Amino acid sequence: MELPTKIETLLGGADYVAVKGDGTTEQVKIRQLPIKLYPLYLASLGSEPRLVELFCDRPAGWSDTLGLYSLEQIVTEGERLNADFFGRWNERRLAREKLLPAADPEKTGKVLETLAKHPALMKSLLEQAGLTLPITSPSLPAKSD
Repeated sequence: MELPTKIETLLGGADYVAVKGDGTTEQVKIRQLPIKLYPLYLASLGSEPRLVELFCDRPAGWSDTLGLYSLEQIVTEGERLNADFFGRWNERRLAREKLLPAADPEKTGKVLETLAKHPALMKSLLEQAGLTLPITSPSLPAKSD
């Protein structure tokens, strides 16, 4: 894969004219992501629409307005601009993860059972972590009453 040019790195990305589904165009910058966004980049790898929005610093749903060719071009260009630095960051991250002790499923199960019996403690721990109940995931629908 071709590395970003010095000017692309200096400017933090590459300009691109995106063609929307309705035929209109929009000038965007496909960014070289700052390292603080790499965890979000990693979490977005399974969703090209989310990658497009991340690379172009656009809100959720913006990628739905694009034509498929532009969406594909932004993904390809964003990956090219970020592959070198992101790849090295990911290697360092994986090396650090190897230093962590492996989770013990039996102990994890006991902790979860204990927390289930003490909802106030669970709520307190979740709040300290910046989370609230119910916990939802993008891959799981929110539980409705």
